[in-house]
Amino acid sequence: MMVSQSGARRYDPDIARLTSEVVDLIWNELPGYSADKLQKPDLIRSVERYVRLTINVLRRGETPTFGELAIESDLGSRRAKQNVPLESVILAFRVTERVLLLDVLSDRHRWPLKLTRHYADLVIDTFDRLSQHTVNSYRETYSVLESLHERAQSDLMDALISGIALHPAQLSTWAQMLSVEPGRPYLAVAIATEGEKDPLKALRLRTRFTLALQPSAVGPVLFGGTSAAQVGLFSPAGPVARVIENLKSTIAGLHWDGRLIVGVGTVGEDLASAGSSCLEALSAADVGMRQERRQAVVTYEAVLVDSLLLDRAKTADALMATRLRRLEDHPHLLETLQALVDNDFSQSKTARSLFVHINTVAHRLKKIQTLTGYDPLRLNDLLELALAIRYRNLTRGDAAGADH
Repeated sequence: MMVSQSGARRYDPDIARLTSEVVDLIWNELPGYSADKLQKPDLIRSVERYVRLTINVLRRGETPTFGELAIESDLGSRRAKQNVPLESVILAFRVTERVLLLDVLSDRHRWPLKLTRHYADLVIDTFDRLSQHTVNSYRETYSVLESLHERAQSDLMDALISGIALHPAQLSTWAQMLSVEPGRPYLAVAIATEGEKDPLKALRLRTRFTLALQPSAVGPVLFGGTSAAQVGLFSPAGPVARVIENLKSTIAGLHWDGRLIVGVGTVGEDLASAGSSCLEALSAADVGMRQERRQAVVTYEAVLVDSLLLDRAKTADALMATRLRRLEDHPHLLETLQALVDNDFSQSKTARSLFVHINTVAHRLKKIQTLTGYDPLRLNDLLELALAIRYRNLTRGDAAGADH
């Protein structure tokens, strides 16, 4: 619709005043429009550009051209890179639109009603077009950034878990892309479940634990993993004991149908050394699964002996073979040895747990000594037998799998 331009030229507002009014309504008022995301002069320049564009549109009485919109659409890309929420970007447009509309309507007595309506329509149409171009630009850029973020997260976690030495320049690039501080301490957790690995359930589980860990973290919670478990990595904001309590509460609130073990590593001094914490968390989760716990948080420090046995599998296999091989054909002797270990090496408690006479226990222990050459009543021999049977319990599932 064309309207006489003579009236349109009468609209000559104070650009600085309008810009300042809009900025005051946006800065530190809308999420993302603050010093932690962007500089205030950046916002001022953007608002002034849109105010000037709108005034030019009103003066000529026509909607903005595609060229004008294309030039201005780079704002969406910038705001996506600055991680300003899209909802705030859209609200910022609406705030600017409202301020200009109110300013136009405040001078409505200066021109005919038809022209006032035309001005209002032009303002609304201009900001509808601007916001649409900006939203499209924002989404395109955000999609690319999200893809790059996921790739950087995956690459970093894969490198840490695999033990690859990280080059400082590459580590710095990843840290910048992921908004993490490489000099802070880092803690890893490994989430292991049993059975089929449903990708959707795995994603939901990751999301729930991310939300649970975030209040205890400085910066983002990163995720990677192996075929056995998902691995989360973050910089703890407080004591590890608080993290463990959060994890326990999360497991309790999940109502998870099946086994769920969360392994917790020890705190590494910085991001470059966080791979050790990742491996420790995976080891703790593995031990928890092997111990047939149903749902639990398992710390690496609590299962150091088990982890050591599994890490030195060749030596542990030899230990189990030389100490227990001769007992494999005597399951009641293995049962008695296990009960002795479970009952703090007390023969009387062992007898009660097995529902046998204490003399029967003594006779069986003597038989174990005869067959193996190791005396369960001598501390050093008993410790070796206990370690052997502990490793046997840890690898029982491995042996069953090998049989199949």
